Amino acid sequence: MSALLSVESLTVRFGGLAAVDDVSILVEEGEIAGLVGPNGAGKTTLFNAITRNVDPERGTVRIDGHDISGRRPEDLAALGLRRTFQNLALFESQDVRTNVLIGAHTGARTGWLRAALGWGVRAEERALGARADHLLEVLDLEQMGGAVVADLPFGTMKRVELARALASRPRVLLLDEPANGLREAEVLELEALLRRIRDEFGVTIVMVDHHVRLVMSLCDHVVALAAGRVIADGTARETRSDPAVRRVFLGESA
Repeated sequence: MSALLSVESLTVRFGGLAAVDDVSILVEEGEIAGLVGPNGAGKTTLFNAITRNVDPERGTVRIDGHDISGRRPEDLAALGLRRTFQNLALFESQDVRTNVLIGAHTGARTGWLRAALGWGVRAEERALGARADHLLEVLDLEQMGGAVVADLPFGTMKRVELARALASRPRVLLLDEPANGLREAEVLELEALLRRIRDEFGVTIVMVDHHVRLVMSLCDHVVALAAGRVIADGTARETRSDPAVRRVFLGESA
């Protein structure tokens, strides 16, 4: 195993406040890693800095050893990095299959000249369509391909966003609050689904979630943040029992 995602000394400041303060994290290939922390700990800001939605003051982000720190957000999918959002970023007026196909086209290989001349486009369109249909099957959405996204329940919309992110064949997938708003039965389904995605598609997953039971049950290793800094980094058992984590989460005294 090798570190597929490397975050080194990342710092993000808003005015005088360090929302992310000298954070370093290594995520091994094939892992499911979790980030936990109270509100305001810097979890989503860290995701935003990794994906270039905010500019860090300093620090480096690497995928498989390649520095992606200066890349534009729209370039990251081609480099193997995709994410989902707390607030769903779907094309709600379009149907489910179209949303997934949009994600597939993000990772399309046909260059602009080949596309303009029609070289290889039909073959690639067939391949992208087949991948979209396979993802609809894996995420139990195959009966909803023609349904308009805006008409779907929230939990189903979450699966559509996940399918769209997977359609571009990411190596690293960042999930921001995937269990937020789900019923407990749906959380259990999500846990099984994320394991299947990791195993079937070989995707390394990093997730932020307030559902601590899910994170501790699912993740190979867990990083705890507080006030923008890493306070613990280890297995779920190690992080859960760390004295600093227990003080922050449970209010226990030293």
